[in-house]
Amino acid sequence: MMRKLSMALTAVAVVALMATAAFAQPTIGGMVYISNGYDFDASKYTFDGFGRVNVSGSASDKVDYYVRLQGDWGKDASGFSLPLAYIDVKDLVGAGSTLRLGRQSITGWSVHNNFYSAGLFSGTRNAASLTVNAADNVTLRGFVDLVADSSTTEPQLGLKATFNVGAGSLGVNVRNQDVEGKRETGYSVDAAVSFAGVNLNAEFGKKADGKDIQIVGAEFDAITNAIGWNNFVEYDVAAKAWALGLSKTHDNKLTTAFTIEGGKDASTTLTTEVYVSF
Repeated sequence: MMRKLSMALTAVAVVALMATAAFAQPTIGGMVYISNGYDFDASKYTFDGFGRVNVSGSASDKVDYYVRLQGDWGKDASGFSLPLAYIDVKDLVGAGSTLRLGRQSITGWSVHNNFYSAGLFSGTRNAASLTVNAADNVTLRGFVDLVADSSTTEPQLGLKATFNVGAGSLGVNVRNQDVEGKRETGYSVDAAVSFAGVNLNAEFGKKADGKDIQIVGAEFDAITNAIGWNNFVEYDVAAKAWALGLSKTHDNKLTTAFTIEGGKDASTTLTTEVYVSF
C-alpha cells in the first residue's frame, strides 16, 4: 500500500509539473558529467557519466516546480531516470515556510563534502517535506518518506533542526526507519564553523542500523586564495576512511575536480571529474 502511495506521490508531482509549466516560462538548464576512477590497489580504471536536463519555474508567486531527467552510463547504472520531480508550496504554514512534494533530495541537509552518505541524511526520496523558519536563527526541516528502501514498505521519517550561531551552524538530527522488521531511530549532531580562514565540519551520532557516525573535515581559504581551487579534507573516524579533494569552476562553466580517497578497508582511488553546466 505504501509503495503504491509513493508511486502516486511522484506521479502527482510530475503531472503538477506539466500543468504548472503552462503558467510561466520555465528555466531550462543541465549538465554533462564524466568521471574517471583509478583503483591503485587493483590497477583498474572505471568510467562513468551522465547527462541531465533540469526544468524549473513558477506557477505563481507561491508555487514553484522542478524536474530532472537524467541519462546515466557506466559500471553501476545505465539508462534514463527521473531523479528529481517536485513542487514547492511557499508560505503555507507561515512566512518563509516551504512544503515540498515529490521526488526530492535530502543530501543537502548534510554538512560534508565527500562522506555525506556516511552521515544521517543522504539520498533522494519520494516524500513530503516541510521547512519552517522557527526563529531568526533556527530552521526546522522534516520529511515523511513513503518507502524507506527497496526491501520494505514501511515509511521513513526525518527531522533536522539547524541553529545558525555566529560564524557557523549547529544541527540536531533524528531519523526513524524500518531495520529488519523493527522501527529504529538514528540520531546525530553536526556542526560547520569558519575560523581564521579554516572552514570546519563534523558530524557525530549513530544510524538507525547501529553504525556509528564520526566524520570530521576542513576546507582552507589560504589554499583557495593561493591556487584558485576549492579544497577539502575529510576523515570518517568510524570507517577509518579519508578523502582529499580539489575542484575549480572555470569561466566557461566547465568544472574540474580531483578526489583521492582510501582507508583501512577500502582501496586507494583517484577520481577525476569533468562536467559542464548549461
